[in-house]
Amino acid sequence: MARTTLVLYGLSANPPTLAHKAIIEHIVELYRHCDFWIIPTFRHPIKTNLIDFNHRVNMLNLMCDYNASKLNEYESEYGYFYNGCVSRIEETVLPTCSNDLIEFIRSHYEYTDIIYVCDYTIIMDIFSLKRMKSLELIHNVSFHVILNHDNDMERDIIKINNSINELELEKEIDVSYSYLRHIDESIRSTEVRNASSEKQRASLLDDKVYDYLTQHGIIF
Repeated sequence: MARTTLVLYGLSANPPTLAHKAIIEHIVELYRHCDFWIIPTFRHPIKTNLIDFNHRVNMLNLMCDYNASKLNEYESEYGYFYNGCVSRIEETVLPTCSNDLIEFIRSHYEYTDIIYVCDYTIIMDIFSLKRMKSLELIHNVSFHVILNHDNDMERDIIKINNSINELELEKEIDVSYSYLRHIDESIRSTEVRNASSEKQRASLLDDKVYDYLTQHGIIF
């Protein structure tokens, strides 16, 4: 019987960190009866310093166990085939936003429910309508928010609920939560790129990812 719920975790993976890995492993276990897709960003509306897409895909492949999940490159497929590009050599691919991808999936698959996994910063941006097509996304998915267990989680949830109330939507927004330790700063690929030493950088990365960066001469 086909699964009807799809869980999506989108990330820039620029590069993927140990915190990303912890989130993926947690979601695999939590939603083991659902389809789970990990979707690396292809073209970002804001970020312009992304490592080459193929490198980021390769690092995710090295880092993750895909017996219970799927690394999905739909953002690249969407970017090429839905923005009028004539070939994969074309570099003028327009950036996509999360809701573009959701609409693409809904038009091609029969999932009745889509759960969008994100962290506190992203969910606050969405509920503050700071992201492209935030309102459309809110109407299209349920949310599962990863909170840092080391922070004041009750405070964070109150802020999220206040943001929801300020939207004054007729639709009830479905939000659930998980609490993981040590995922605040370490989840940010920026911390890897800005590391003050190679030792610090290595501490934030899976060994296979660190070796890949070194072998391919990817420096920050």
